[in-house]
Amino acid sequence: MGPRALLAAPTLRGLRDTPAEAGELRIAAADALRAITGDAPGALPVLQGYTTADGPLGARARDALRRIDRRSRAPRPAP
Repeated sequence: MGPRALLAAPTLRGLRDTPAEAGELRIAAADALRAITGDAPGALPVLQGYTTADGPLGARARDALRRIDRRSRAPRPAP
């Protein structure tokens, strides 16, 4: 994603961090914010909170957590 995606970060952070928002919206915001900024630690509490939800909501949270896990295991280029 390009630098313009960073402009959405404050709005996404607000959606992710507002418990009154719908779960699907919070999950999508957490996943998008992680993709844009690399903020996996900020996404974890929201995503982990929905992993036991039934149906598509839980599946989406688990998928997002798997993406975080895969990225954390990916080889990093040497400095």
